[in-house]
Amino acid sequence: MNKTHYKIISKGCWCLFAMFGCMLIIVSSLYLYLSPKLPSVENLRQINLQTPLRIYSEDLQLIGEFGEKHRNPIDFQDIPLFYIQALISAEDDQFYSHSGVDIGALLRAAVELVSSGGIRTGGSTITMQVAR
Repeated sequence: MNKTHYKIISKGCWCLFAMFGCMLIIVSSLYLYLSPKLPSVENLRQINLQTPLRIYSEDLQLIGEFGEKHRNPIDFQDIPLFYIQALISAEDDQFYSHSGVDIGALLRAAVELVSSGGIRTGGSTITMQVAR
């Protein structure tokens, strides 16, 4: 290997090392900035759904429901398969082919944001939306 190839490879290695260092600094800074604001794991485990207050008559007939939100918990097994498939196809058609972050969708959304000056499409996955 001559000196020119060695210099090119050396510069490439240094560039990769510098990019890795910058990414490490950015990720560490984001973690340090966001970590005090994140809820604890215990708070995330306690799910408090806002179910309505139900008033029943003496013979157990429903008289009325009161409350802003009507959320009724169901088991995962009770969700129809067609609903799950429709949700995945509408929200994240690459759901089964990425590990939670769709780099291609994020890059596409970033390019569209820069080129159009506004948000045209999203790049978040279902996993990212749930985490948010």
